[in-house]
Amino acid sequence: NNSTRTALPQWLRNSISQLTPREQKGLRDYWTVYESHRDEITAELMQMAASHPEFKRFLKNAPPQTPEQQAASSEVQRRAIFEGKWKPYLENLQNQGKLYAQARLSFHAWYEIISALRKSIAPHLLATYSKSPKRLAAALDGMDSLIDVIMSVIGESYLGTKEQLIRQQESDIQTSQVQLAGVIQTAMDAIVTIDQDQRIQTFNPSAEKMFLYSADEVIGKPLTILMPEHLRSQHEVDVRAFEKSSITKRSMGRLRTVYGLRANGEEFPLEASISQIQVGDGKILTAILRDITERLQAERVLGDSEERYRLLFENNPLPMWVYDNETLRFLAVNDAVVSHYGYQRDEFLGMTIKDIRPAEEMSRLQANLDEPRRLRERSGPWKHRRKDGTLIDVEIISHEIQFSGRPARLVLANDITERLRTERDLIASEERYRTTLNTMLEGGQIIGFDWRYLYVNEAVAKQGHQNQEDLLGRTMMEVYPGIE
Repeated sequence: NNSTRTALPQWLRNSISQLTPREQKGLRDYWTVYESHRDEITAELMQMAASHPEFKRFLKNAPPQTPEQQAASSEVQRRAIFEGKWKPYLENLQNQGKLYAQARLSFHAWYEIISALRKSIAPHLLATYSKSPKRLAAALDGMDSLIDVIMSVIGESYLGTKEQLIRQQESDIQTSQVQLAGVIQTAMDAIVTIDQDQRIQTFNPSAEKMFLYSADEVIGKPLTILMPEHLRSQHEVDVRAFEKSSITKRSMGRLRTVYGLRANGEEFPLEASISQIQVGDGKILTAILRDITERLQAERVLGDSEERYRLLFENNPLPMWVYDNETLRFLAVNDAVVSHYGYQRDEFLGMTIKDIRPAEEMSRLQANLDEPRRLRERSGPWKHRRKDGTLIDVEIISHEIQFSGRPARLVLANDITERLRTERDLIASEERYRTTLNTMLEGGQIIGFDWRYLYVNEAVAKQGHQNQEDLLGRTMMEVYPGIE
């Protein structure tokens, strides 16, 4: 039928057009049985889909088909089989493939559903044509031919849509890079990048304001011009050690105060976070710097005035508490702690910080407590247990303080449970997609505009008698000479 020419690959188009009269009759016999038992078969498939971990979510979010829509869909399929009008039916299958890809259903999930269709209808074919083995065989062959069409068209549309989604993700990444450049330029913190020779490569407007240099004055200069001379030699040693380590980021200024040097010769205290990435044969280090002069002054004022401290503590919307460094007992908790953890204030004051930790966190907590304490610390994520037994993930910021004359620690807890769950779901989704591609029977590959293989699954590698690793980065012409 001419309507199949733009919708099917050549081999499948040939397969449909070359059906023998016996095969065509078998396909129609299959449909006749399916139509007689459609409600029963549909109910079985819907029951399976409703209990399937992926289709369950899909059905919940997809609008249900009306009886009229179901009848129209069935009629489109009937016309393809009995009248050879395949194009509308193929378009329906293509739309299904797109929908499955956009809903992030795995290849394996919808393959299971289609396989279940065959399993559901086979007993009905057997019961109907058991007295005519040849007719039964023809009907089974007709059903398998139709399922081949379904799998091929849905699969091709599914993978094509997945490829489009990947390209969109790549575009989003490029957009993010542009946005990142904008963030760097508008960030309130100073951002400075240096190369492996510790020469300044990036110097954003906040850095200009902080150090009183223009970017043109410092680009290409050693980073040490931004720090007091008595700290320069030690800084170079620290940075070299950091470059050689496998650590990707760390905060500075916890064990000792870090100081910067403005263009006018003024020294000032800094809080610095430094990270490194490998770029080619070298590394690029990025430092995010914050002038903490005012904060240190505020901390001194806060330490001198317990009343001011209590006001800030009690009204904070995030959970905060104070615990005794020696006994670990809670000395004070704010209203947000009571609300978030479920214990009453007097209950907290009879507990220690260990009482809100699950058993599996105790050794890690003890190891943290045994380390030398710093004035200000950030740690996590940690597991905390609410009164009802619920576990939450939190990040902790703590300060060393004096509370009623005793060494104590002020803690702020930020609940990051939902954020971590979202990150885990994203990683799992990406891993499922990669696993699906690698386990497909059909070949799946991504080729760049320069004809280099960016990704191939195992099926492609086997078809070409190659290893996946050997194909990546090579062009099709290198792998298959003469293909030009």
